[in-house]
Amino acid sequence: MSEEKVQNPAPVSGKKKEMSTYVKYPLVLGIVCLVCGGVLGVVNYFTEDKIAQIEINKQNAAMNNIMDSLKLTYSADARTELSIDVESYPNIDRGYRIAADDSNTYFYYQGTTGKGYSGTVTFGALVAKANYDIIGYQYISGTEDTIGIGAAGKVTVPYSEGGTIQSGASAKFTLPAIQKVFDEMIEYSKSVK
Repeated sequence: MSEEKVQNPAPVSGKKKEMSTYVKYPLVLGIVCLVCGGVLGVVNYFTEDKIAQIEINKQNAAMNNIMDSLKLTYSADARTELSIDVESYPNIDRGYRIAADDSNTYFYYQGTTGKGYSGTVTFGALVAKANYDIIGYQYISGTEDTIGIGAAGKVTVPYSEGGTIQSGASAKFTLPAIQKVFDEMIEYSKSVK
């Protein structure tokens, strides 16, 4: 009889081979990021329309506040939305032509400045077609610093094209950014047929 050699299996130490920390931590972090991203996507899906509606409500409130402060009224069918070329007028977010009850035409715009000192300012403005002056203004929101926001909240009108913006506060970067949008709104108003 031939002798069979039996190979002994490798000794079992009772300890499992652990995953390297160079693999484990990035893997756990990746899984957490995927879960959080998925949850954020679901929340965004359900709140996107509500957030958009809130922004429209802010715009309408600003427009109504300006009209009320000037004692101007108009019927709902006397407001038409303008189609603004964003390449030519990048700081105008939206606009409306308003045929007011005083038999005059006005243009309401919501605009957002380019970066002032540290951020942007969003506001509403009313342009009178009779002389193309900005006769109404209301600050809506901003990411600018507190000095810029304070100055943006205190802008006074009327404002004529090429003029100097007036405010109850000073912000040497924010006010010129608002003035640039004012001039853009007036320029666009002159082009509306």
